[in-house]
Amino acid sequence: MQTVEWTDGKLEERLDRIDERFDRVDERIGDVGHRITETAQETNRRLKEVDRRITETPEHVDHRLDRVEAEVRELKQGMEALQTTFQRGNFALVVAVFGVLVATILKGG
Repeated sequence: MQTVEWTDGKLEERLDRIDERFDRVDERIGDVGHRITETAQETNRRLKEVDRRITETPEHVDHRLDRVEAEVRELKQGMEALQTTFQRGNFALVVAVFGVLVATILKGG
């Protein structure tokens, strides 16, 4: 195996290239750190927006639920009125049939 002599400046040249590579790696690490910081700030901003929406939502939902409850009450009242009308109609029909039966029996058949 041959040994290389580093006396002709190759060692310094090689060490300079290694230093340049380390400098580029340091720059890349700095860039990544900067991107991580920016992403964290954007994430925090988005989370604050979500928190704001969650906080505002209950007021809006309460208003909508009140409106839905009022409509359900109106529907219930309408259904009760319809049921009452239907029962009155059935009662009138039963009375009419009973009247026809009584008239037929009294008439003698």
